Amino acid sequence: MSLFEFDEQYYMDLFKEEYRQEGIQKGIQVGISQGINSERIQGIHSAFELLKGAGLSEEDSIMRIAAQYHLSDAEIRRILSEAPDRH
Repeated sequence: MSLFEFDEQYYMDLFKEEYRQEGIQKGIQVGISQGINSERIQGIHSAFELLKGAGLSEEDSIMRIAAQYHLSDAEIRRILSEAPDRH
């Protein structure tokens, strides 16, 4: 092969590896994000049960959790209406 010939296979392999690495990194980021979200939802469910068990009203429990997680009362209610993830 002369110096001026284009080695197509070499560049295809190079690009494949680059995009493979990019895909792996994106997959890791998505997995971490989903894991954090799942733990957050489980934490909200646990906090609600703990506060209710300590004698707080449903409304007070939701207000305290909303303040702690910087979410609206409506968002906390939505999360509590869904079954927590159990993995």
